[in-house]
Amino acid sequence: MSSFGDLFGEGTTARQLLVWGVLNQIIGALSQAPLRELNQVMNHLEPNQLLSPADVATAVNRSFMTLADGITEAGGSGIDQARLEILQHLAGNAPAPEELAAALRRNIIPADGTGPDAVSFTQGIAEGNLLDKWGPTIQKLAQAIPSPSDIVDAGLKGQLSAADALSTYTLVGGDPDYYQLLVNIAGNPPSPTELLDLANRGLIPWDGTGPDVTSFQQGIYEGRLKDKWEAIYRAEGQYRPPPETVRAMLEANGIDTAQATAYWTSYGMTADTIAQYIQTANNTKNQAAQGLTESSVLQMYYNQLISQADCVQFLSLMGIDASNATLLIAYTDMQRSIAAVTTAVSRIQTLYTARKITVATAQDSLTRLQVPAEAIQGLLTTWDIVASANVKTLTEAQITDAWAEGVLDQPTAQSELEAIGYSPFDAWVLLSTKNKAPLPDQPSQTIGTPLGAVTPGTT
Repeated sequence: MSSFGDLFGEGTTARQLLVWGVLNQIIGALSQAPLRELNQVMNHLEPNQLLSPADVATAVNRSFMTLADGITEAGGSGIDQARLEILQHLAGNAPAPEELAAALRRNIIPADGTGPDAVSFTQGIAEGNLLDKWGPTIQKLAQAIPSPSDIVDAGLKGQLSAADALSTYTLVGGDPDYYQLLVNIAGNPPSPTELLDLANRGLIPWDGTGPDVTSFQQGIYEGRLKDKWEAIYRAEGQYRPPPETVRAMLEANGIDTAQATAYWTSYGMTADTIAQYIQTANNTKNQAAQGLTESSVLQMYYNQLISQADCVQFLSLMGIDASNATLLIAYTDMQRSIAAVTTAVSRIQTLYTARKITVATAQDSLTRLQVPAEAIQGLLTTWDIVASANVKTLTEAQITDAWAEGVLDQPTAQSELEAIGYSPFDAWVLLSTKNKAPLPDQPSQTIGTPLGAVTPGTT
């Protein structure tokens, strides 16, 4: 049996191979640096290194190289045009699976279709790093579903029972440990204004916190406002009487000027406006204390119970300045003058139409009242017409008495009674009654005929 020493003995083939192998490695290691340097020098002198076929395909896809140049370059590596096109397809990337699913959902690409020129969901999955079998799964995952917060909202709004809301919440990815927290923070409380009204009416307490508490404080915490505003809104809920009510309270001495000023200041009134309110309230109190009003003062002046100076003083106590007081007094003087002239003219008319004064007296009186001359003539013309129609007539008693005394005969007495509106039969009855017995010539009991011309001296 041969030993290991016999195998590599002197002159054996194995020994020669071993020696030459070791020498080759030593010579290769010693010559590697010079050869590398020589190779670099040659590359600088004649740079002709080809791009790899994969890089050529990428360069063509990205428009860094034309297709013709790419075919030439790849040909140097033994790749023809058909193989280069395959490398081009392999070099490009399809959209991400989520993007493909979104494009499918929005009908931007069809679901099916394969091949290098196909733009479809199926082809996009095939061109990616995802195995094709996961395509339907990705398509399902891309369908929009309610978020965990949406499910919580649905439970609060009665669209799901509490149990269904929790199970659905877990189904869409919600962590059950946070379900109750989301329930507690979902929904909105009443507005701060509504909370103030509820608390003021005693429907909810002012204080108290916690997810199950209904209080003013908890309502502020649950709303959009920061907690630091809770005390401010609580103060805002304190009632303030309106500005006009404050003025009435000051007038009635229910509050003093300092308190009224504090109320008005809280409404944003300026100092000048507050001073005007105070002046108005003081004027009203002064009037009430004096028992006087503007109209009563002017009425006293109208009736000449107070002087003009007294009238101005009284009006000033009511907040009416001197210029306005002078205008009011002048207007009152004018009213008194008009009333006096009207009364005088009316009296003159009465006397004139009653024939108590002459034309000359009436004209002179009107002139002294400073009635314009053209107006005087018009008045006298009108009064003449009234005077001419102002004729006294005998009464029923006077006519019947005159007949009874023999001043008038029966036909004349009946005619006079008919002239003042009695029918012939009624006139006969009146005279017969006065006679205490029926008179002769009884008229028929018919409606009287229409009156003819007015009988002079009787109407």
